[in-house]
Amino acid sequence: MRRHHYFLIWLILCLALLSVPGANAQYNTRLTPNETLSSQHIWSDQNGYYYANLDAGSWTVVVKSDGFWGMSLAVAVRDADTSEVIAATEGSGGGSVSLEFTLEENTIVNILVEETGSGSGFYSIGVYNGLNAVAATYGVWLIIVPVLVFVSIGVIVYRVKSGGKAADNQELQVEAPEFAVPERYRQREKTTDIRTMRLPAKCPSCGASLSQKDIDWVGPLEAECNYCGAIVKARLERL
Repeated sequence: MRRHHYFLIWLILCLALLSVPGANAQYNTRLTPNETLSSQHIWSDQNGYYYANLDAGSWTVVVKSDGFWGMSLAVAVRDADTSEVIAATEGSGGGSVSLEFTLEENTIVNILVEETGSGSGFYSIGVYNGLNAVAATYGVWLIIVPVLVFVSIGVIVYRVKSGGKAADNQELQVEAPEFAVPERYRQREKTTDIRTMRLPAKCPSCGASLSQKDIDWVGPLEAECNYCGAIVKARLERL
């Protein structure tokens, strides 16, 4: 009678272990947070078992395999103490899958990678948080491309502003009356063309484009803008 009693206890324990998925599995491969474990191999209808010691917060398991292998992968995350499912992918995710989950406290989790199809091959796996999860899921190009866009915009803005400054520095060549020439230069030889002067192409005050007819000379090296009445300074073309 006592033997039957022990046998029933042993049978109940075996059934209890079999009823908990993964209870008898060996989760003996450690995943370091935010580091990728490469060159992992799996056969068809087999599983990969991993564990990770994670802090509280949001995490993402990323499993990637080249399409060459033709694998169909699924991922499940369980609490290492209770075997309670924290998160699992729905159906097969193909050769590359990602699974997000949140921990309310520091926990050791078990991660199951399952090949649900008839394929076999190599894959990489990691568990990430923050920007590391974004980079691992979508690749570093997701970060590089926005940076390149912002840099390009900055270059364009700089060139536009530089071009505007260059336009502002352009000058207009005009002929000035004799009284617009400073007294100390009027005694130069007649062969020296001192009446050719340069004015800003745009009025520094109102920004209007200037020409010979848009100004009135009011004194030595000084002309008046006919648009706003501001005094525009001139300089001699040749001294």
